[in-house]
Amino acid sequence: MSAGNIDFFEFTPAGVSPLSDVAIQLHPQDQVVIAKANLQAGTRLVLDDERQITVRGFIPAGHKIALMGVASGDPIRRYGQIIGFATQAVQPGDHVHTHNLSVQDFNRDYAFGVDVKPVSYEDVVNIIEHELGGKLNKFFKTFRPQPLGSASIGQVHFAVQICPCREFARPGCPKTKPQ
Repeated sequence: MSAGNIDFFEFTPAGVSPLSDVAIQLHPQDQVVIAKANLQAGTRLVLDDERQITVRGFIPAGHKIALMGVASGDPIRRYGQIIGFATQAVQPGDHVHTHNLSVQDFNRDYAFGVDVKPVSYEDVVNIIEHELGGKLNKFFKTFRPQPLGSASIGQVHFAVQICPCREFARPGCPKTKPQ
């Protein structure tokens, strides 16, 4: 029986497996990953940085595996968010579930987009020049390096476009021919 990528009856063979073959990490800051298949105790998981963690007990498909140690009382993150608190010390490779994870009240920071990092000016220039097929100064009189704002899907720069009549059709430009 299978539900998407999760197989409820098959076991991953004991031995060494790349983490991405047997588990899903939903966010880079997550302390847990989700098993894609049943994992046997003793299975060694190779992380992207070549570290290995050993599965410490049977972990059913769809359940959480600790990537790192978490002290009792400390938060545990999945989706980059706190999903609960360790009720006892959790070791790398442990099964994380109701026996060692509880929900409790805590203050939440609802700030939106605080983890978004601006794209470097060099990368912005390279992307724009690639997309437009020419140097930035061919298309813009001014292009400020400091972004005005950013969000999870992009960032905004102040720019003054050169009269684009030969390259683009701009509404209101006296040289732009109606189409």
